[in-house]
Amino acid sequence: MRREPRRAYMKTNSIQPEAVDYFTERSKEIVQFCLRESKGLFARWPVPTLFAYVFFRLVDRTVFVLRDNGRITAVASAWGRPETEIRAGRTFGWKRSQDGADAVFIAEVIGQRRHLPRLARLLSKRLPGWEKKKVFTMRSEPDRPMDRKLVELRPELFKRMLNGST
Repeated sequence: MRREPRRAYMKTNSIQPEAVDYFTERSKEIVQFCLRESKGLFARWPVPTLFAYVFFRLVDRTVFVLRDNGRITAVASAWGRPETEIRAGRTFGWKRSQDGADAVFIAEVIGQRRHLPRLARLLSKRLPGWEKKKVFTMRSEPDRPMDRKLVELRPELFKRMLNGST
């Protein structure tokens, strides 16, 4: 029953009043997980901004959540964007995913390495063929988490990720 508002949204692609509670509760739960498990990734984000970001990504179906016995165990967010925009530093800007774009931007992955194959399968359902596109993310050194640099991920990584051998 809890999934019915989400299905109604997905059919009409516009948020219905009965879906607001569903998306609000899911966003709250994801934000709490991110703050608890992200090792400081969102430390400088005001909670209302993080909530708005998660809500936006949830409605756009570009946040991917794994659960074990109802408890969140991993979260990732990724969306389609033209390579030229990503390389120019325009990875977000409150834009919906451009699913047909030539590249995918993976913004966050929060969870254990063993969750990567399942997250990749969820991403494949939402953005079929993503592993054949150019894929970008931001990386930083552990001792300098705020000094992030854009990197393009190698295709062979995805073959290993999808097979669970990373």
